[in-house]
Amino acid sequence: MKFLTHKKILIISPEGWGKSKVSKHHYAIVAGEFGNHVWFLLPGIQPSTFDEPLPHHITLVPDRYQFTGLRWLPSFLRKKVVKKKIDKLQFDLNTTFDVVWNFDNSRFYDLDCFDVPLTIHHCMDYHYNFQLAKASRTADICFGVTDGIVSNLKKYNPHSYFIHHGYRAVEKSSFVLPTSNSSLRAVFVGNFMRKDIAWSWLLDAVKTLSHIHFYFIGNCGLSNLSQHIDPEIEHQIQTLSLFKNVTFTGELNEKDSWTAMCEADILFAAFRADLHPEIFANLHKIMPYLATGKPIVINRILQYESNPDLLLMAHDSSEFVSKFKLLSNKPDEYFGEKISEKRIAFAKANTYEKQFERIDQLICQHIQ
Repeated sequence: MKFLTHKKILIISPEGWGKSKVSKHHYAIVAGEFGNHVWFLLPGIQPSTFDEPLPHHITLVPDRYQFTGLRWLPSFLRKKVVKKKIDKLQFDLNTTFDVVWNFDNSRFYDLDCFDVPLTIHHCMDYHYNFQLAKASRTADICFGVTDGIVSNLKKYNPHSYFIHHGYRAVEKSSFVLPTSNSSLRAVFVGNFMRKDIAWSWLLDAVKTLSHIHFYFIGNCGLSNLSQHIDPEIEHQIQTLSLFKNVTFTGELNEKDSWTAMCEADILFAAFRADLHPEIFANLHKIMPYLATGKPIVINRILQYESNPDLLLMAHDSSEFVSKFKLLSNKPDEYFGEKISEKRIAFAKANTYEKQFERIDQLICQHIQ
């Protein structure tokens, strides 16, 4: 590690801090392993309780610095206001930042307003493009998790690079999946308040595959990842919950979620990639799924099409169900030690620690 060590880093995140953790949270945690201190700028709405101690090197910062309608101001005036907000932020925190790492291009997207050695625009979602052009153009360096995202970033900044989603090892807990008489157990870990879940696929699978018990692990209401409850989604959850081979556990902490994944026979997820292939070209959950070594049934994932043996990808509901049947009919091929080791090896090659080091190497190349 040459650059990203013993630095004062501001991470700007579109998601708050809580039980459920995605890439921004993992990068913040891993940064501490290299001697950095992180100020984690929260979005406007933030749950106030956490189920575990905050890492000592992370300071959560409520965003009291937003300015409504800022994007409508002329550039020179907008930047003048932003610079004052940045000065106030650093004054309030009694610090000056070395690195600004922005995962949220809806806020502080004029990154040249920060008088710091390095600014980063890191885009994790293809459709999260509120001010993608401005954030990319004014950043020193940009990163994306899909080829499509990187292609968009490069339109505005030639110093744009692909960095895969990561995996961070956590310890197992004493959590045990609720008992079931089914011969196989399948687990889906996620945020079930998302509007783009393929509920019809899940319903078809649950109805057809009575020998499999389906566990849904994640929030079904308000959390740090979802600030609104959609009645239609609530209805979908209630419909699935009526089946005897379905269990919704609610949101679990990292250790419990990891333990549940390790207990499962199969891991799965279903999103409307048939309608929005670029939006679902990569998912952060896949890397920890792979780290278990278990077979994974999932919708089409563009970024993994060059590694088709890692995932059992489906293009529609019928194929989704058939992938589960394939696991039952050819257990040696998909549950065997060789393929399991291949999945685990892929995840271990893409830990967040290794992604952090890759980012550091690219930064060093850029600033030479």
